[in-house]
Amino acid sequence: GLRNIGPTSGTQYKFEIEKSSFDRMDDDDPLPAEPWTIIGRIFPKKTSIYGGKPLRVKIEIANTFPGTAPVFKLLQKVFHPNVTR
Repeated sequence: GLRNIGPTSGTQYKFEIEKSSFDRMDDDDPLPAEPWTIIGRIFPKKTSIYGGKPLRVKIEIANTFPGTAPVFKLLQKVFHPNVTR
């Protein structure tokens, strides 16, 4: 199931988790193998350039985090005003 982790007051986007490496884990379970993966959707405001259409994303977090930045990938093509190709 989807889990909503936003929005809070003043934010423009809502994020829902579709699935993650942590699904079906109990508090006593060891951490999953790296990279930890989160698949989810960002829901921009209807007034944004994306018209409120959800954007699917994949976030991978290495066990060296915060020393290593997470990898964030959009799983579909999106329009960006500063990218021409």
